[in-house]
Amino acid sequence: MPNGLRIFLIFEIFYRFCPHFLIAPLYYQQILGSYVLAMAVFSTMLVSCSISEIPMGILSDFIGRKKTIIIASLGNFLSLFLFIVADILTNSSYILVFIAAIIMGLSQALYSGTLEAFMYESIYQKGQISRYNEYYSRIKGAGAASSAISTLLSGILICYYPYIVCFWFSGIMAIITIIISCFYQDIGHKKKVVSLAATQRHLKDIYKVYIHNPKLCWISLAKILGDEVSYRVEVVYAKTLIPDYMLGIPRMLKNIFECISYIYTPYLIHKFKPIGALITTNSWMIGIRGLAVGINNMLSPFIMSMVDLLYGTTVTAFSGLLQNEYNNKQRATMESLINMASTIWTSLLLLLIGMIIDYTNIRFALIVFIAYRFTRYFCYYKILKIDTSTAKQKTVN
Repeated sequence: MPNGLRIFLIFEIFYRFCPHFLIAPLYYQQILGSYVLAMAVFSTMLVSCSISEIPMGILSDFIGRKKTIIIASLGNFLSLFLFIVADILTNSSYILVFIAAIIMGLSQALYSGTLEAFMYESIYQKGQISRYNEYYSRIKGAGAASSAISTLLSGILICYYPYIVCFWFSGIMAIITIIISCFYQDIGHKKKVVSLAATQRHLKDIYKVYIHNPKLCWISLAKILGDEVSYRVEVVYAKTLIPDYMLGIPRMLKNIFECISYIYTPYLIHKFKPIGALITTNSWMIGIRGLAVGINNMLSPFIMSMVDLLYGTTVTAFSGLLQNEYNNKQRATMESLINMASTIWTSLLLLLIGMIIDYTNIRFALIVFIAYRFTRYFCYYKILKIDTSTAKQKTVN
């Protein structure tokens, strides 16, 4: 890997090392005294991130990638710091926790789109864009390994120490990411003046890109329709089948499988092409989740974690397809638009799955969302049709 790209790998390792992720709901409940309020913290993050996606994407395109990542890293540290202080200043806990959640959402919106856009542009500048999938997989694989280790560490820490210790560790990692972000190599981004008129032109240009690029529209829709809901409620399903002390094991396995998936991702994408790889991964996820829910016993949560054996292939294929279609001048904003739409859609699906669970049960809800994954096949069919039509036109010409 070229020297200029190693900083992305190092940053990803420390950025994904977050022991607080596993116990965050328990920590919020401990401070706020209610699981309803604890879930409200996550909802606040989601809303904050969704609302600010487009403004933060525009900011990234205007001020440059390096500055955006530095600001995002500072925001990430500040939010973790406030979460820690909330456990100390008990009289202000409610205010501090929700302010921290808002800042965390803003930070995630800044990271969203910027990291991948920066990585793509850096690889392109090195003249090695043909190896994008390979470099992307290595970087994300290292992050997945880091996440798995942090999950293991979190499980060990909470056996001997209060939940807040995990947040201290994550806070230290956040400080390190701030330092690392200062060492990124800028890519000669031309600074623009942020104004209402410039922003309107920026969004108008993006609209034109989408109007004249149906392939980008269908790829974007396929990503937006992604089933992040099942991932979020798998722990609820696992809780009905295995003891509480084992709940962290399937999550750790998912991280390990995710890490492994990035090893062979470049080969799969090269072998089956990006769309073929996405069709394969979608079929795999439907099959594995269907098997797990079908047998419905204590093995099910562990079988379901095997879905992530092709997670890296899905993420990398989508990233490569989208980055190839984006416009350089609006790259981060376009990614943020898709992420915003995906977040809004996921929020609606979460409400739907909550209603299904309340009126039926978690198993039936998962069956519904296994069936929902078939909608992606229509998008893939449209993309293949566009590619075939383009290939024919090139042959005629």
